[in-house]
Amino acid sequence: MHVHPTRVRLPVGVAVLAVLATALTAYARAVGTTFWGTSYVLPVAALVCAAVMVREHQRLDPGWVRWRRAVAALALGALAWPVLLAGASLASGLAPGSKVAWALAVAGGVGHLPLIAAFSLLPLLAVRYLGRGLPRWPLAVLVVLGVAAVVGFALFFGDFSPLEAEALVGWGPGEQIGAGLNLAFLSTVLLGPAVSLTAAVRATGEATRRLAAVALASLAGAALVVLCGAVATQSAAGFVVAAMYAALVLVVVGGSRALALPVPEESGQPDAPARLGPLTTRESEVLELLAEGLSNAGIAARLVISERTVDAHLRSVFAKLDLPEGPLENRRVHAALAWRGELGERADAG
Repeated sequence: MHVHPTRVRLPVGVAVLAVLATALTAYARAVGTTFWGTSYVLPVAALVCAAVMVREHQRLDPGWVRWRRAVAALALGALAWPVLLAGASLASGLAPGSKVAWALAVAGGVGHLPLIAAFSLLPLLAVRYLGRGLPRWPLAVLVVLGVAAVVGFALFFGDFSPLEAEALVGWGPGEQIGAGLNLAFLSTVLLGPAVSLTAAVRATGEATRRLAAVALASLAGAALVVLCGAVATQSAAGFVVAAMYAALVLVVVGGSRALALPVPEESGQPDAPARLGPLTTRESEVLELLAEGLSNAGIAARLVISERTVDAHLRSVFAKLDLPEGPLENRRVHAALAWRGELGERADAG
């Protein structure tokens, strides 16, 4: 039985990061600067979050290529943040005022931003899979505000207490500007749920149910993050971090299960052959039009979706059907033949 390499590499990578985060946290508590970032709550919450994501990654059909990659990246990123914070504590205690201490303090201060971005990136990715294409502006807003928040933090924030680090630019209004940019970025947690909910309203058939499930999961996760951020205090930082990880798990699990919802069988139609069973309704529609000889542009025009979405569906179809790949093979032809074979089986069944 063939096992995909990522099914092995991801758990190993998570295990290595978990050991590193725990060891560095323990060492930082002993010889570094102790603060909320060196609490054991952080690596424990990150490990639980990463473990759940690994489980979801293993359960997902290999056809959801980009979603699986996003989940894998989040599992690793969840554990990378405690590593950065523990490293910042050690550098601040062992080499106060050094460039290394400043760099690690900034990295630890913004290390959670990629995790926050996931609250919108995952729903947007689901819309790209299941909706009628995805406009570029939500991603542009997310990227611009994320970069601005990182730059603002690095330039203006000098209050890293108790970490030993100073701001690069000692400008009075700078800290307020940086705080505003950070708040603006945090508000993007509502962007993904809003776009996915809108896509669900506009969708038809099975996509409506899936997108609605994605929207509800992402909205619940975003609401939890916003609520915890509103009541956050320095003494309750560990609780807030644990809640953020729990919200992230909610979005990943809810979105993954929504994508994996079984396709309801239509009455009067014979069962599809097992080989084509994993395909979603939209993927089957794309494959049918491919077998008719349409190009990606033709399929996009027929289904009123973007060519990028068609390309994503076809790559998912190729992966799910395990079609041969190489310079001597044409997967589009193999896919068309597989669909023709399905028609033949249905005719025989009739």
